[in-house]
Amino acid sequence: MLLRAYEHQAMVLTRKGEMKAALGIQQESLRLAQKLVEMAPKDSYRTDLSYAHKRVGALLIQDQKLPEALAEYKAALALDEESLSERPNDPKPRYAITFTYSDIGFIYWKQHDLAAALANYHKVLDIRQALAEADPHDARARLGVAKTCSYIGDILRDEKQFPAALPYNLRELAIRAAQAAANPANAADQVDLAEVWWDLGNDYRGIAAKVKSTAEKLRLLRLAQKYLAQALPVYRDAQTRGLLFGSQVSAPQEISQDLAKCTQALRAVEIVSQR
Repeated sequence: MLLRAYEHQAMVLTRKGEMKAALGIQQESLRLAQKLVEMAPKDSYRTDLSYAHKRVGALLIQDQKLPEALAEYKAALALDEESLSERPNDPKPRYAITFTYSDIGFIYWKQHDLAAALANYHKVLDIRQALAEADPHDARARLGVAKTCSYIGDILRDEKQFPAALPYNLRELAIRAAQAAANPANAADQVDLAEVWWDLGNDYRGIAAKVKSTAEKLRLLRLAQKYLAQALPVYRDAQTRGLLFGSQVSAPQEISQDLAKCTQALRAVEIVSQR
């Protein structure tokens, strides 16, 4: 009960933006979780300890203390691997460990160790894909595949590896489109789909920039324009309704700029093709 009280207090402090105080409370929570495991090393307490390490790690990430955060997540990973080894066919620990791999991948990404980041995200993708295939009704695993494809696509796009990013975003598109079609009134699902359209638009723009064939450039830029034009009104509507938060707030303006650049490039290629 005391552990839960500390966890709740740390959450409240985090939401209030009192990060230093939250970290101190969360570290105390970690100490209590460690004590529980030492007193009774059962799986539920080991899970509590893993989460405590990850909560401390998440706060350290926000404080830009990435090496310290990575150490916390690696400690959590060792506990998660132990739980999984005891129940290798249980979907619950198999899915749980994917969050740890994903967060470790995020830290490596922020440290510019892209090979390590991609290696961890591919571990996530393999596990989630296997779970989704084993149970077609597992919506969480299916959407987890989509999210992981998005992360991998983001990394590759940041590295200007647009042809490599494209298959992951197309794979994500199939999942997001089905989800949005099944829940047309769900604004979050529509924004998730629009985000894939935005990513695809920039994938095709990036590929077009490296293509020599005028006809192929036209094809790719028209695809890019189509996807960007689809994404923009969805984001604008979400903005009007106050549904965008954090980095999403600037999305309509950024998409508008990307669409303008794409349209300009397309017109330039069209002029060349008419000569």
